[in-house]
Amino acid sequence: MLETVLIICVALLLDWWLGEPKRFHPLVGFGYLVNKVESSFRHLNSASHLRQLTLGALAVLILIIPISGAAYLISLAPYLSLVVSLVIVTLCIGHKSLHDHTQPIAEALLAGNNTQARLLTSRIVSRDPATLNIANASIESILENGSDSVFAALFWFIVAGIPGIVIYRLSNPLDAMWGYKNEQYL
Repeated sequence: MLETVLIICVALLLDWWLGEPKRFHPLVGFGYLVNKVESSFRHLNSASHLRQLTLGALAVLILIIPISGAAYLISLAPYLSLVVSLVIVTLCIGHKSLHDHTQPIAEALLAGNNTQARLLTSRIVSRDPATLNIANASIESILENGSDSVFAALFWFIVAGIPGIVIYRLSNPLDAMWGYKNEQYL
């Protein structure tokens, strides 16, 4: 348990100090992989609900099982596990990124620059910012993304270790990309 607390504390400090990778973020790469899997399965689409459900489950398994399996195998090597856990937890949390995306909105609102605040808000919400109360939308986004990228991620690391945080963080892009009831996914 002490090791887990130490990993979390150091990962939070590293995240705050380093922020997210500038050139390649694993979740962005995973999103790219999700799009590739989806496009290769799209032509198999049929009217059968069972077939669609099966293809969706298969896509999730193809995307998540190998990565979480590798994370589990790494967790079996004690010293390697400590270093890899620190790297993975640091990459799976997004406290600094959340701050970096929302602080300029607060500054624009405090300066009375609603146009700039609205533009910046459009980068963190999926809704049309023209119809939103910018302060409320920003607060909602901070709370939701804080839960997703910090609190829930750390919860799953505490409960299930490396595989838990990896599976949890990989499920977020899947939900964001496939989790909508619309013509494409019904």
